Formats: sequence, structure tokens, C-alpha cells
Amino acid sequence: MSYDAYQFQVFIGPKLTYPDSAYHFDWNLARTIYPPALVRTLSGTLAAPPTASSVPLSSTSSYPSKGGVWVKSTPAAGTRYEYIEYGGLSGNSLVNLFREEGWSHASGSTVAPFMELEGDNGTITVNETIDDTLTLSSWSAQIAGYRAPESLLRPGHICLVQRRKWDTASKSWGSGWSWLLVGVVQNPRIQDDAKRAANWNFTIVPVLDYRKNTKIKGVRVGNFDVGPNSSAQSSTPLAVAYKEAQNNDFDAAEPGFDASNLLTDEADKLWINNKFLGGSNPSLNGTQEWPHVHSVTGFNNTQYAGYLMTQLYINLPAGNPKGAAWMELTCYVSQLTNLRLVAQNGQEMITGRSVQDIPYGGKVIICDNLERFEAENPDHGAHDVLTAEGRESGINIFNVLSPSIGGLAIFSRGTGIQGSIALWGGQSYAAMKATRTDLTWSRVFSGATAAAPALTGQTLRYRFNPPAPTQGNDYWTVDYIHTPGYDLPGNSGIGSSGDPPPWVQVELPGLGLELASNISANATTIPIKDASGPSTNGLPTSGTIQIGTEQINYSAKGEESLTCSPTAQPHVAGDKIYLLEGGTITDALPIKQIQFLPARSGIRPELIRVSLSRLPGGARRPNEGDGYIYDYQLITDITYSALTGGVYNVPAANRRIKTALFIVRSLNNEPKRPRLQQIKLLVDRDAYDQTYWAADPDASLFLRDVLSRVGYAAGSIITSGTFPDLESQQTATTSAYDILLDTARQYLLRVSVGWDSRVTITPTSFWTTITHAPAVYWYRHTLQNASIQKRGGSRVKQMEIEYSTAGASATYYYPTVANRDGTQTPAGPYRVSSAGLMSAIAINLYSIETADYVFSADVAGTASTVRPGEIHAVTWDWGDQEDKQRKFVIMAVEHKITKMHWFTKIGQALQIERSNPN
Repeated sequence: MSYDAYQFQVFIGPKLTYPDSAYHFDWNLARTIYPPALVRTLSGTLAAPPTASSVPLSSTSSYPSKGGVWVKSTPAAGTRYEYIEYGGLSGNSLVNLFREEGWSHASGSTVAPFMELEGDNGTITVNETIDDTLTLSSWSAQIAGYRAPESLLRPGHICLVQRRKWDTASKSWGSGWSWLLVGVVQNPRIQDDAKRAANWNFTIVPVLDYRKNTKIKGVRVGNFDVGPNSSAQSSTPLAVAYKEAQNNDFDAAEPGFDASNLLTDEADKLWINNKFLGGSNPSLNGTQEWPHVHSVTGFNNTQYAGYLMTQLYINLPAGNPKGAAWMELTCYVSQLTNLRLVAQNGQEMITGRSVQDIPYGGKVIICDNLERFEAENPDHGAHDVLTAEGRESGINIFNVLSPSIGGLAIFSRGTGIQGSIALWGGQSYAAMKATRTDLTWSRVFSGATAAAPALTGQTLRYRFNPPAPTQGNDYWTVDYIHTPGYDLPGNSGIGSSGDPPPWVQVELPGLGLELASNISANATTIPIKDASGPSTNGLPTSGTIQIGTEQINYSAKGEESLTCSPTAQPHVAGDKIYLLEGGTITDALPIKQIQFLPARSGIRPELIRVSLSRLPGGARRPNEGDGYIYDYQLITDITYSALTGGVYNVPAANRRIKTALFIVRSLNNEPKRPRLQQIKLLVDRDAYDQTYWAADPDASLFLRDVLSRVGYAAGSIITSGTFPDLESQQTATTSAYDILLDTARQYLLRVSVGWDSRVTITPTSFWTTITHAPAVYWYRHTLQNASIQKRGGSRVKQMEIEYSTAGASATYYYPTVANRDGTQTPAGPYRVSSAGLMSAIAINLYSIETADYVFSADVAGTASTVRPGEIHAVTWDWGDQEDKQRKFVIMAVEHKITKMHWFTKIGQALQIERSNPN
């Protein structure tokens, strides 16, 4: 390979400004300019300021409409350089000037927007790198020389470097000069001594890097869901996961079911109420004495005993200790005396226990272990809970009962009254009775026995009003429903259990607005801020606010303040701002829509009652008495769809919401435990500053918007390919550079900052490709030298990669079984269209993190197109070893023009497609 010959020249141009500057020059035009063509001379004397109001030129043809120029004059005292900003052209003069120096310049002095920097040492070095996540590549250049023109070496000015290439065919410098670099001068330094060499050097960086630390206000994209910033509570959530495992609503063994789950974006999170809702059997009122129960001759009549066995839970999930088993009695007498439980083998499970002061229809639970029972059934509602004596010594009274076949009889008041009996799975009544001839068996279980609760988690339940019963088993059913200590609304011993309905209450964040500074009486401007700084976000364009006890009408809303009628009172910084809405002060956010996401399983709400309150102090809950409804200004019911969930568009008059209450009124399949998957509370964007709310979620449009905030015009941003829509988000108040890098990384985009400072954004397939195709192949004859540093030893125990698909978050682990050595290494989050992409992403992440071979080389010849992020293949025979081809991703490249030739060095490349988990 040969080394191409090049020349370069350097020009210092106008100051880098923003588009709203009166002196703004569009730096993107610099690459189209040939600076010598814009050199002019003064057509008259330019007096020292403030006398001169314009710069007279020989011609302003082809000049930018505004910007800045350098004036170079050579009085006897020495060369003068002055930079002058201008805001317009008038004939052949530059007008609307801003001058920094107090010099005058003679007619004929040189004037140029880009002044050539002479005296460089003939070397320019460009270092180009890509970040560790292979997302953003950028560059910097170094140049040095002597006899410094000190006034030209100004940080923050546009620097244009041009090049031309020697044409070996014509033996000339070819077609002329073209741009090599467009950037910004940074960190110029001059060193002078007695030799008067005035050595200088500086760095050239692209515009994006120069403004790398420039912060911009947070930008919102998509809907603003305040759910993640809210808090939630509910009626008692499901205490143990195994009770609902068969419904496939969740994957984790014990995910938890608190109401706070509704405000996350995790797919496996949901809220499930602990108690059941609904039932198909009609209720009985509190005065009936069960005449219909006794229509079957010989059935277990309760008229004399005054109680009835109504639930039996003995088939526990695998691994659960027997201590979780229990049974329920429903009572119609005020006391139970000398209770005795007898199993099918005649063994007495409990003896001589009594209960007093039982309300009509009250429930009594008999269990193995009180603590265990109450942990799994925290809202059981039973009048009393009995346990076997000696349970602390390890006695489990239900051990004698088999879920597959068995029986249980209950006696009270000695041996004279048999109160209830249940047989299941074919248990013989006669055989059971024969085990205890000392007892009086006055209740007969006629006909076939009840079905056995043969599957784990099933309950044997009594049915109070079966259709057309003819035998004992008609009164019993087996399912996964168990309601310890309370009645189903449709299967109740005495009617409704009296519990409040299943509910979820969400407390939303407030506006968080306060006075930004003191105001005096008669003030007509009210400065306002929130936690992020000056802001009026969330307030309507006009209205009434309240500070302390003073209500103030305002007619206009700015970004940082309100315009109001004169205030009557002074107020101090930090005073809270309230909005007057519907006659009530509130600090509530405006919520335009409430979304209930579709249920994951076939169990879903049919009707949800939505209640909304604007009260600043919060609103009461259903468990705080019937008066809670008066705290809500709007109460309505919405229907829930299997495909779309539920959507409620909040009327404009009721959008200020501080507290939202949701009551599940009915389910599509009852009786079941009510559940909700996720709730979104979407803010009304009309009350927010649209300047900082991206109009479109398309990733390319969003990133264009972000870059525009640091002076990037449309022509300086290049996008190509198909871009994803961004998930709803609010960026922090941080630099555009950080937003660009973070967003591109999450959505698998590649950002390349060109040598002309323009930014190119494209989707990258690197992370989702397992076998990579090299862009360049290197061999011994194309490289001067090669070096591999072997770092040795895996430093990663396991990759822990956060990702989300369609807004649902999850974690991917690679390798599945962690290595013994190394550290747990987090990565992400990544936003992907399919969870199936995570395997390839994980393999590539692991390969980069564990890359033990670091390659570098000097190219034998000019390779001016090599860039970071490319995949290269190197074939090299190390010593007498057979040729070995390895693939590398280029991380750093150095390009240098020196002694009129272009040299390229691969500074760092990481081997890929090598590392496998141990």
C-alpha cells in the first residue's frame, strides 16, 4: 500500500453562536466555503469605536447576511487583528456592529470571515473514538505551530480545515481544496520566550462536543403518565401467591400483589384483592331459618345444633406445611359448647372447645396454626379462630384428613348433638359411624358423597341454595374459592358480609408550584418555580390562583411567571401556589385520561367505578365509612374490554385530580378475586409548555429536536433508516449530548459525529447480529505492525440486562447460570420490539465486556476511511503459528497528515465473537 500525499490549510472563522443570536453564522455553511474567495479590503478608514457604525468593504458579494469578520491591518507598531460581529448588510457595508477592540484600521486593510492561520508545523492529528457502548463516535484534532497570531487563537470560534490531494496521474494537486474538518477552537495555548518563537497549539472539537456540557431543560416525549410518581393503597391485597397461580396472571413465584404494582410498567406485576367478589346463588336475608336446607329427609339438619360446616381447606400446595389447613363453621346460635371434631377414622381432632357471643350468621374458624392462618388470610373477618391444644408441640389436627377420601363430623354439648357432617371422595358413612359407637350420630349424609378436593389449593364448600337438591352432595362443591370468615355476596348464609367493596386509591403528585422570589403589594408579575426551576407548567393559560389567603386573578401565563392584576398583599419566596378550581383550592395536576391496561388472564373486571377528587388534603377511602363518597367531585362507572382494557376520558371540568378511587363492581367470571393489571394517569399536555414537549415520538424526530436545542439546524442532522417510536419519558435537565447518547443506546441507534460536525443517526444491527460481516480485512502485507494485548480472565460473572418491550419491563440474564468468577454486571435498559432479540444483544454485550484481546496496528499506507464502530478482520501469523483470523470492533483510530502524507493507526480494537460463558 502507498501513502497518499496531502496538503492542508487552517482558517479561523466567526464565533459559534445560537440561531437566535443577532450575529449568528450558520456553521454548517463552513464546509461549502472557499475562504480566500471571501477576502475583501476596507474601502475606507475604519475608525475606532464608537465612531464607526459600519464596516465599508470593497464588496459584500457572497457574504453571509450576518456573522463576524476579522480585520487585519499592519500599522508600524505591529499587526492588528480585530474580530467584529455584524447583524446585517447594507450595500457594501457591514452594519449593526459589535466590536471588542478599540482600534482603528486603515483603508485597504484585509477583511475576511475566515482568516487563514499561518505558521502551522505541517502536522494535524485527528483522533476518533467510539464510547464503550458502541453508540456514539466522535473526534478531536490537534494542531500546533509557531509565531502565534494571538488574537486569532480564540476559543469558541469556528475552525475550518481544508485539504487537497496530490494527483499522481496529472502530477498536480488535483481538483482543488475541499473541507477536512469543521469544528470549534478549544483550549488554545501559546508559549513564548526569549527566542520569540511564540509556539502555539490548540484542539479542534466538533460542535456537539464543544457544547457537551450545555444543559437543556427536560424534554418530554409521548404521554405523561404520572402513575410512577404516585402512591397507591387498596383493600387487602392477596396475601399468598399460590392461591392464584392456576390463573396464569403472573410468572414469578411470589411477585407480591400490592396496589403499588399498578403504577409500574413491569409486565409481571398486578394487584389482586384478597377477598372474592360475586357469586351465582341468591342471598338469604337475616331472618330466615333455612327451611329450604331441610327439604331432603335425613340431611344434616341444623335446626337443633345451630351451626353448619361451610368450608374445608386441607389440600395445600406442595411444600406448604399442614399448619395452613382450616375449616369454617357458620353459626345461628350465640354460643358453641364443648365442640368435638371427629375424623373418618374416629379420631377426635379437637375436643371441649367453646365460643361465646357469636352474632347471628357469625363465622368460627378452626385451624392448625393461628399465626399461619392469619398471615394467609389477613382480612378473614371470623368471629373467633380456634386452634388445637398442643399445637406448639407440633400437633397438626388436620393431618388425619385425606383430600382424596374422608369425612368430618362435628358434635357439641357432649355426645348428644351432632351438628354437621361432610363426606367426600366416596367415604362410607356407615364405616365412619362404626368407628365411634359412643357418640350419637343424629345427622345422615344421604346419597352420594361430595367430590374430593383432589387438586392442590382446592376447597370443599357448602352451597346454601343449590338448585333442586335431592341428596347430600348437591349441597357441596369443590373449587379454588375459599372465603374464610366471610360470605360471597351471592352465596351467603345471612346476606352480604358487610365488607367495603374491593377498591384501589391512588394519590397523585401535586403541581409543586411556589413563588420563585418575593413579591410586594401591587405586583403585576408573579414569578413561579417548581423543583426543577422556573416553571408555570400545569396551570391553565388564565385563571385564579391562591397564595396564603389571597386569591389573585391572572390573565396570561409565561414560561416562568404569570401576568396578574395588582396584588393586595406582599408574599415571600417559597409560598405555595394553589389553583382555584370549581370553588375549591387545589394543587392537583390536570389529568385528561385514565387507562386500565388489558388483563393478562381471562379474569377481568366488567365494571369499574371511577371517583375523582381535587381536594389538596386527600380523600377518604371506602373502609373509612360511607361518607367517603362526599370527598369526590365526580363518580362514574366505566366498562372494561377484554382487548383494550378500560379508558376514561376525564371531562374538562373535573381534570384536576389529587386522589382517584377505583372500585371493581363486577367481574366477567364470578366469583373470583378482583384484579387490575396496570393503571395509567395521563396528564393534559395543553397545560404544559409545548416548547419542551416533543410533538412526535419517532426517535429520529425526537433526537433532531434535542440537537436543535444546542444549535443544530436541520441541514446539520442526517437520519436514515426506520426508527422506533420512543416510550413515554421525561428527560432530566441535562446536556443534549447525554440525552442523545442515552436515547440512542436504549433504542439501539448509532450516532456518528462527522468531521464536518454534522451528526448522523441510524439504527444499528450490531447488537442483534450474532455473526458479523467484516467491512475491512487486514493482512501482514497491509499492516506495518500489529499488537495484541491479552488482558486475561473473565471479569463478568453474569450480565444483568434490563429491557422493555411495548412498555413492559423485564430483566435478561446471561449466561443463564452465572460464572463462578467475576462480578454481576448490570446493563441497559434497552427498548426492543421483541424479547426474542435479547439473546443476541446479551451475547454481544458479554463478548464486549469479556474481550480479552485488544488489537492495535499501524496501517501500511493511507486508509483515510477507517472509522470507529466498524467490524474488521485481521489475519496474522504470530511467530511460526499458523495464520489466524480474528474479528475486531474498532474503538479508536488516529489519522495524521504530516510531512504531506496521510498515516492511519488503529489505536484500539476489541475482539468479538470469541467469549463464551464458562
